[in-house]
Amino acid sequence: MEGKVMKATLLESTYPYARKPLLRMPKKHFSAGYVAVVFRAGLVYEAVTIRVYETDTRTYAHVYISDNCSWVDTKTERELFYGIGTGSAGGGGYHKASAAVEEAFCNAGVKFDTYLHSDYDIMLAAQAVARALWADADYVHVSEIGS
Repeated sequence: MEGKVMKATLLESTYPYARKPLLRMPKKHFSAGYVAVVFRAGLVYEAVTIRVYETDTRTYAHVYISDNCSWVDTKTERELFYGIGTGSAGGGGYHKASAAVEEAFCNAGVKFDTYLHSDYDIMLAAQAVARALWADADYVHVSEIGS
């Protein structure tokens, strides 16, 4: 993901249930997912998970932002979330998935220096949040995930 760079600012979460699990959407509506993992000092951490769901009329997004979820070091406390957010978008004439993801990040307490307009911007946003949380990371990788 060379070229365009996005900056994320971590704020206090505005979502009233930021530390509680979100309602699950039916699996049949899952349309896209992204995960940002952080490599630091020989360990791998899951920093950001994004799930996008689509129905006939609306697009929904859930974001999970973690600052201490190791994939390798199982002795460390897991699932310590910075924030959780949900967003939605409807209507037409714009990229609904990126609008829903941007709203979800806003509700999780994240502000970006630009608006999201595409799937690529969603991946850049995940990378920006991971870098904001893990400033000392050796490397941040963002990947698309399946259901």
